[in-house]
Amino acid sequence: MPKEKPIFKSTTSLSKVDLFKLLSDETALDSLNHEQLHRLLSLLPRDTAAIHQDTAAGRISAIKAALHDNDAFRADVQQLQRDAQGKVYAAGWLQKARAAARSRAEGAFDDWKEEHLERFWGQKAKPE
Repeated sequence: MPKEKPIFKSTTSLSKVDLFKLLSDETALDSLNHEQLHRLLSLLPRDTAAIHQDTAAGRISAIKAALHDNDAFRADVQQLQRDAQGKVYAAGWLQKARAAARSRAEGAFDDWKEEHLERFWGQKAKPE
């Protein structure tokens, strides 16, 4: 398996800038090509006004308005920056996270979860 490159380096300057302001800036949105803008639009909720605009300028303006008033987006950007500072995106961390996800999917923690759930809630996860 090829060595995975980290998404961010621990010294990333992304943790030092107001990333929310940068991403909400129309000039940043203007720099997106057609494919990137289309991808961004596909990530927005279906009722976002930007999706229904006829021009790129209209879509960019609507995206900016949607992002500016979106507390969830602001919180996610802040979490991304904290994670980047905390080396969450380092290659070693990502490998461990993927291994843990595989173990979980294979049922490695099912017994522990069932016991913990019963102890915490006072009932079994699956009635007998």
